[in-house]
Amino acid sequence: MVEKLLRLPEEPALLAEARLARRLPNWLAVCLLGPVFIFGSGLIGSIPAALLLVLEGHLSTAADAPQTPLDQSVLLVLSFAPLFLMLWAWLRLYEKRPFWSLGLRADRWAARYLRGFLLGTGMFALVMLGLWSTGQVRFHPQPVAGWQTGLAAGLILAGWLVQGPG
Repeated sequence: MVEKLLRLPEEPALLAEARLARRLPNWLAVCLLGPVFIFGSGLIGSIPAALLLVLEGHLSTAADAPQTPLDQSVLLVLSFAPLFLMLWAWLRLYEKRPFWSLGLRADRWAARYLRGFLLGTGMFALVMLGLWSTGQVRFHPQPVAGWQTGLAAGLILAGWLVQGPG
């Protein structure tokens, strides 16, 4: 029993998968490139998304906030797409490892996705409860739900899938 308590934990699978890389970046490079990837991809993706929404007449100017769930979903998807492309290019060209090694494993994917879905739903509910308790949000007895709301909910579910089930 003492041996069991003193034994070091196994290496997490995500770290083991990262070791598949032929080259791992220096920690300083990771600290510098992380914000570049995140903010750069958001900027790169948000500009075409805003222009698309302006051209379709959903926004009067690029400074307006998207109003409908579909507009917000287009902005969300197009602003994250460059991040995935940048990550894929980095993994392929620099680290020379597969994209799935970011934690997107196929084993027990349904169970891990369900766990992530339930945790995400719980966290989403806690945020909504906090907003409701402080008066920031009011729930209506007869919410209006059109096809755009269903599409936005589907994109949220797909986003939870892409973010990784844990």
